[in-house]
Amino acid sequence: MDWPSYGVSYTRKGGRNKNKYFRIEGEAKTHYVDFPNQLTQNFFSELLGRISQKHPNKPEKQYEKALEVKQEYNEKLQEHGYDFLTYVVVKGKTGEKPTFGIQVRIYEDKFKNFLEEFSQTTDLNLSEKYRYLMLSRFSTLVIESKSERTSKSGIEDLQNEIKELVEEDLEVIDQKLDNIISKVKKWQVELQKYWSNRSLWKYFNTYPSTLLYLMEMESILENIKILIQRGAITPSYREMRKLLENLSWSIFDDFLFINSKYYRFQTENPKKNLPEPRSFLNFHTASFVC
Repeated sequence: MDWPSYGVSYTRKGGRNKNKYFRIEGEAKTHYVDFPNQLTQNFFSELLGRISQKHPNKPEKQYEKALEVKQEYNEKLQEHGYDFLTYVVVKGKTGEKPTFGIQVRIYEDKFKNFLEEFSQTTDLNLSEKYRYLMLSRFSTLVIESKSERTSKSGIEDLQNEIKELVEEDLEVIDQKLDNIISKVKKWQVELQKYWSNRSLWKYFNTYPSTLLYLMEMESILENIKILIQRGAITPSYREMRKLLENLSWSIFDDFLFINSKYYRFQTENPKKNLPEPRSFLNFHTASFVC
């Protein structure tokens, strides 16, 4: 499969997951960043750990239970919409020392369709998507820490593989980020004009939080561009989420300030007839559409 992978699993020779009958084989060893790795790791643990401990030295009983677990997990995959993935348990050698293989079969076309639909669906909110990505990436980082890619050159090779695969998308993202940065600069100018003409802000000797954050926001967007250019896609999700959260809090803070301080200003300056407070983001509203 040409999708960039984060490393290869292996069967432990000792410890909690020791199992002399089962071996991970085939595509099951390969981990991908947007793959439901947490579920797959749980599947491995069931077969390599729990079943082995419950039925030691009983290979046929372990195989029987493994088939039941496989059926249960495949139903979970279908339930969650992972039709690109199937867990398989196969018989290997027979006789006095039988062996069984654990496989994860990946259907490449369906996997890429899943990634496309996942990015566009409105059935999941941003936090749910973010949680899935983080759970998927956590397992891959554990694998990555034990793989040959741990070296600096190996990590760079992985990032280059990702960049090649999504080259066209990166160009579009880069253009959109340039467009957003341009708008942020425009918003800074408009908010500065708004602030300088509002007696309320001058009276309390303060600046709109949103104006201050827009200055920082420009630098963050530039950093996101650098991350994407390097193929570090997952950290870009995290930075964008932080950016949106901080911007939302800044707007909310200004909204509260305007509505709470207005009445105090009117009380202390009864001769000044100010118009009713309005959110300063109402000016040129259309310019905020990306």
